[in-house]
Amino acid sequence: MSRFDDIVSMKVDRSQIAVFESFEDSKRSEREYWKTCTPEERLTALEMLRRVAYGYDEDQQGLRGFFEVTSRKKS
Repeated sequence: MSRFDDIVSMKVDRSQIAVFESFEDSKRSEREYWKTCTPEERLTALEMLRRVAYGYDEDQQGLRGFFEVTSRKKS
């Protein structure tokens, strides 16, 4: 199974959800968590978030749009 297959099959571990007294405590806990992760784990999480936000289509390759260069007549 590839790393990308792992991303597709990821689920939220609801046993790890915590309640904090303040936003500062929450941010501190989140920073500490990400510091314990390897760079590969961080990139895998980033890729999962990207796919959630923008979707994933194996048939789609390259840029979704294109640019066209045009010339304007001087007025």
